[in-house]
Amino acid sequence: MGIRHIIRIANHPDVKKSMIKGYPKIYEIQINLAYRFADFILAQNNFQYSSLLKKIHQSKLLKISNPIVINTPYLHPKKSLSGHIAWIANFRHVKNFFLLYEIAVLIPNEKFKIAGQPLFPLDAETETYYNQLKTLDNVEFVGILGRNQILEFLKDAKFLLNTSRYEGFSNTFLESMLTGSPLLTTNQVNPDGIIDNFGLGIVYDSPTDLLTKFGEKTQEAYLAQSLNCIDYVKENHDHIRQAQKLMEFLNSSL
Repeated sequence: MGIRHIIRIANHPDVKKSMIKGYPKIYEIQINLAYRFADFILAQNNFQYSSLLKKIHQSKLLKISNPIVINTPYLHPKKSLSGHIAWIANFRHVKNFFLLYEIAVLIPNEKFKIAGQPLFPLDAETETYYNQLKTLDNVEFVGILGRNQILEFLKDAKFLLNTSRYEGFSNTFLESMLTGSPLLTTNQVNPDGIIDNFGLGIVYDSPTDLLTKFGEKTQEAYLAQSLNCIDYVKENHDHIRQAQKLMEFLNSSL
């Protein structure tokens, strides 16, 4: 039919199946065939791009960041180091409730608000620490948030906490940056090193490392990071600019 087929990579396991234990070999073969016969493949970050480059010709690949509509009413940097610590995701193994529980226990004076829902059947680890988190006085489960509620939830947050075992490029990062709320994330979830390279929050190695860095954060440094978040998301993730970049790539390949 003459229609070009474009694949958008959504997460790291899409290019490295070994990250998922017991991933069926037949699925991996089918996906590799899809990559082979696709006209173009769009990667989110350097890891995905370099992984695909080992088996796909460079002319078929484009690294392009996730887009977001720049909702200008929320583009306000923070005025003080205050608010809750937000966490947003469906509850499953990759989101690492064990690490979330460790952090919440270690920082009892901070309020953690958790948005999302369990994905049943729950794996054993998630179920255990989901129940443990519900017993903590500094943790509040706020349930499922609609798309029109996410920015309101993040607007009043001090930080967005990420505890995932891996991510490609979490859209919650964009939503948080849009509201000027800096990020707390591990070295495993720091796409292209942007969090520390551009001063968008705190990158931690462990709960104790986060506690140390959290305690060292001054209000002046925090306010600077809040402003950095807004500047970065406007400059690098505006959906109109990203669409123009994609169209330029496609048109150059005609």
